Amino acid sequence: DDPRGALVDLETVWDRSNASAVIDGALELVRRVGPDRRISLLVRLSWIARRSEGAARAAKVAREAISLIGDALDAESCELRRQALRSLAGAVFELGDEHTARVLFDEAAGSRGLDLATFVETAMPERN
Repeated sequence: DDPRGALVDLETVWDRSNASAVIDGALELVRRVGPDRRISLLVRLSWIARRSEGAARAAKVAREAISLIGDALDAESCELRRQALRSLAGAVFELGDEHTARVLFDEAAGSRGLDLATFVETAMPERN
């Protein structure tokens, strides 16, 4: 019932067996917490998903985190935004789209042009 503890277990002791079912279960746990905690947990889960299930699943989880972040400008939200963008960029790069990955990494490095959801959809129009 503790998503943070469950993610720590996934990061440290899980042998990556039954990856799809385990990630689905972790997503269910994460989605039960409040939106502020959910964002950071989704970012962590996207990194775990990338190592266990691959880039496509990681990209989906990262995009879910990004959809929750919105355009908040407080320091914590900006850091979560950078982490989510880096996670998504890494997954997109692994999927072979170097151009989009570079754009996402550049945005994670500090640009504050478009709002986050619009930026991601502009950078990745063919991925829904």
